[in-house]
Amino acid sequence: TTVGLQEAELADKEAQILAKQQELALIEAKIQELMISSKVSEADFLLCPCTGSRRSRQPHQVSS
Repeated sequence: TTVGLQEAELADKEAQILAKQQELALIEAKIQELMISSKVSEADFLLCPCTGSRRSRQPHQVSS
């Protein structure tokens, strides 16, 4: 039936939306994590701009 088809399509769309919302939630959690860790890194770590790797308490000398 057409109604059955529409319901199936709606269910599919809902599943897609749910998946996107979960994806978004993961991204938002990652952003929160990065914001928190960047606040922590000011005290504990320095982020090396050239490699992006964490340096423990020691400034990374970049030759200019």
